[in-house]
Amino acid sequence: MKENTWYRMKLVVSINGSKADVQGKIWPREEKEPSDWTIQFEDPCPNLEGCPGLFAYSNGTTDKSNGPEIFFDNLIIRKN
Repeated sequence: MKENTWYRMKLVVSINGSKADVQGKIWPREEKEPSDWTIQFEDPCPNLEGCPGLFAYSNGTTDKSNGPEIFFDNLIIRKN
């Protein structure tokens, strides 16, 4: 990812019994959405209760620095 660049992100989580199938992709805002998922994995211990949450970790975060800021805009959460 590049500094001062806006990106689009899509994340799909599907509950499959006691596990969750996770698919995600991210691409620069000005480009066309890629057809393939960037990442796919199975979460063996998903949180099955409560509200959905979004967490972000920023490279460069230390005990003396919060690292670069991360902003989310136009967030939409839809039920599968």
